[in-house]
Amino acid sequence: PDADLLIVFVRRATLPQAQLNAIRAHLAAGKPLLGIRTANHGFVPPRSKPIKDSRLRAWPEFVPDVLGCQNTGYETKGMPYAVNRHPRAAKNSPLLAGVKPERIVGHKSLYKVLPLARDTTPLLLGSATGRPPAQPIAWTRRYGEKRARVFYTSLGAPQDMKEPDVRRLLVNA
Repeated sequence: PDADLLIVFVRRATLPQAQLNAIRAHLAAGKPLLGIRTANHGFVPPRSKPIKDSRLRAWPEFVPDVLGCQNTGYETKGMPYAVNRHPRAAKNSPLLAGVKPERIVGHKSLYKVLPLARDTTPLLLGSATGRPPAQPIAWTRRYGEKRARVFYTSLGAPQDMKEPDVRRLLVNA
């Protein structure tokens, strides 16, 4: 309850109800959330591995409700992809200060996230040659009655984290 920022960088985790309630309470208090890469399937077990422990819970609504996107697979399977500023990104966005998107190469699969919720503000776009459509890879939005700030990026593979511009984006967020 004392956290100033919640960072979600988990993959297919199922949590005890009390832990999910703590995340919900953080957001309900209007506190910010930073979602990184696998947060886009953070609280949903694989279809092939249903929850067997009755103390654990999934939260499939986290992705569309909190992050404001979909999780419909991969646009590429491990292929690198180019990164550019999204056409709707503000020219003076403090989140992109010091970030040169054209220097970023996404190293792992480009997530299919479209359509984004109407209230998102896209910042970066990823595209792979011969694999349309381009997919948003970083955006912001507000969540809940107290309008908690939410930032999400699908960048975050180990190779991505070696890139100074990716690290700058996360620090800015």
